[in-house]
Amino acid sequence: MQAEPIHWEKLLPSSWPPMYDRFVARRQVLWDGLETELEIMDKEYEYDFSKTDAAGMPVRRVATQPKWVLHAWWTFLYFYWDPLLDVLPAISTVLAYLKWSLAIFPFLLFLGSVGWLLLSLFKNLEYDPGDCQIEKLPDNYKLVDGLNAEVSGAYKIRRTVEPTPQRVGGVVIQQCDVVVKCEKLFLGRGDTTEDDACESFRSWAW
Repeated sequence: MQAEPIHWEKLLPSSWPPMYDRFVARRQVLWDGLETELEIMDKEYEYDFSKTDAAGMPVRRVATQPKWVLHAWWTFLYFYWDPLLDVLPAISTVLAYLKWSLAIFPFLLFLGSVGWLLLSLFKNLEYDPGDCQIEKLPDNYKLVDGLNAEVSGAYKIRRTVEPTPQRVGGVVIQQCDVVVKCEKLFLGRGDTTEDDACESFRSWAW
């Protein structure tokens, strides 16, 4: 049996809602026709066509189990087992999807690692090297009131100053208020911003 061609658009999340709607519609059609199917099965089960009487007519079957047991079994066959058998030919296509997914998974991981490397390089290029060193980290960080969520912290910086004709070189300790963007904000329960807190933001320790 030849596998069906792979249609990758069927795997996209945008195609899942229509596929689910079609599945529900098919199940509803089966359910609506269940009573008619049970009536047909009752008539077929009433006579044993493998046995005939002297006149050549099929012999009436003697039921050995309650009718509700037969109906439950027929319902299982009609509503679950037969649709499952109809899906079996598509297993080869599913296996093909799985094979291609496993084949491209390492490539996707490679692309992700390259993207992560480029993002890290981009972040490092945002800063210029200098002679400043952090002497002391802020005792606490606080949100800055404003339209955009930002975090402020007071760093103590040790700077190396080169000598000039107007001043003497040496080391200077300064306090710098650094304001950075809040990457992940936790909103408090109140209507004001007093209970808000920033869960993720950039900080420095060198």
